[in-house]
Amino acid sequence: MGLIFAAFAQLSLVFYPDSAPGLVTNGDVLRLAFSITLLLAIEAEAQTTLRDLRGVNRMLGQLKDVEVERAALGERARLSRELMTAWRRTCGWPSSRPGDWRPCRTSGRKAHSSVQRS
Repeated sequence: MGLIFAAFAQLSLVFYPDSAPGLVTNGDVLRLAFSITLLLAIEAEAQTTLRDLRGVNRMLGQLKDVEVERAALGERARLSRELMTAWRRTCGWPSSRPGDWRPCRTSGRKAHSSVQRS
């Protein structure tokens, strides 16, 4: 649309050159219409870009929340592994392989006998 205004403004300037510098001609009006159309198109594009950026920022916020949640879950898993390892060592279980499981009877009896002696 703006290019049509610009083309007609140029044609008007070719066919009807400005003879008096103070008068407003139809070429001037067409150039003004072209400038306004161009500015409106730039503004519409800027609004579309801003809307897209806002959507991307919302998605980044959601991704950040998911990343924080994933880090928290990873930390919980690490702590649970450490607690399980400490508990196994306390009970006398050296590993979590099924053939290596030993009950806590020996350590429990030692603790029970030490309590009875006191």
